[in-house]
Amino acid sequence: MRRSTAGARSGIRARVASVIALVAVGAVLLAACGGGDSSKATKSTTTAVSTTTTTAAAATSTTAPPTTAAPTTAPPTTVAGCHDAVCAVVTWLSNEGHEYAGDCASTTTDQIPKWCSSLHTDGATQKVYYVGPVFSEVAKILTVTEVGGIWTVTNTENPPPLGGG
Repeated sequence: MRRSTAGARSGIRARVASVIALVAVGAVLLAACGGGDSSKATKSTTTAVSTTTTTAAAATSTTAPPTTAAPTTAPPTTVAGCHDAVCAVVTWLSNEGHEYAGDCASTTTDQIPKWCSSLHTDGATQKVYYVGPVFSEVAKILTVTEVGGIWTVTNTENPPPLGGG
């Protein structure tokens, strides 16, 4: 008798754990979709949960009643890309495997080995940045160009060798 009570408790614990996992997944999805903005149209979904229990004597299948998932909102529509030149520099550095420390003039030694940038040429739709490791020489020269409100790195160069050689 005690054994079946323990089995029932185990089954209840498994169901409770499943419900907690479903709630956690729903919360993560809701947060990822911008959750809870009432100015957007919402959509409710209904999901039926089906479980099957198999024993040596017989197999049974039960379907739980439909549940209503939390409302979801569509993420805001945005144009992919960087809307400023520094974002383009940071994205390029990240794609090259470097962590960005900020403007070289304001970096500190505790930010080594991150990379920093210095604006060399400041045009309305084209900028040139010198980038490299914090407290080190320039490693790359990046030309960043704006087209249609999106900034991208359009050219990379190695700096001239030290000593003008």
